[in-house]
Amino acid sequence: TLKSVFLQHKSIKKAVIPSMKFLQLKSDTTNLKILFVFLIIAYLFSLSMRYVWVAELQGVEQFHWNNELMINTNDGYFFAEGARDILNGAHQPNDLSPVNEPISLLTAWLSKIIPVSFETLILYMPSFIGSLIVIPIVLIGHTLGQTRIGFIGALIAGVANSYYNRTMTGYYDTDMLTVVLPLFAIYFVIL
Repeated sequence: TLKSVFLQHKSIKKAVIPSMKFLQLKSDTTNLKILFVFLIIAYLFSLSMRYVWVAELQGVEQFHWNNELMINTNDGYFFAEGARDILNGAHQPNDLSPVNEPISLLTAWLSKIIPVSFETLILYMPSFIGSLIVIPIVLIGHTLGQTRIGFIGALIAGVANSYYNRTMTGYYDTDMLTVVLPLFAIYFVIL
């Protein structure tokens, strides 16, 4: 009968669950000061790891344009053209300039408020925005009562091979937004 199946299930659950207690994590509710320190450390770690490319190629003259290192992806020049056209107001219909792409719009907006050259902005934007991945990961861990695990996860995510390669300094492409923004959305859903 249904009652006997339920009772049997209940007895199996009682037998299995106590033996799995070692898999349970203690709740780790840190205060906001420690949370803030974890966020800063994770962000600075992720950011500093993205400057390896700059250190390696800073002295190579062939990699410079307008006294700045050049970006290292073809798509970056496409999106930079859109930002440049937005700033110059020189977009023409059917010229295929990506003036409506989020990365071009963000770059144009940032270039108006950050006092650096356009070349410097598009070179370092992936590092600063890509490193933001650590913030939602630490915050998700904190929300789930596992701040230290969120911190460790953020350190790993900040330098995860494929994501790191596609958000390092000079890799000006949409990858800096396509993981960070959804992770923030997931955090706000969990919150």
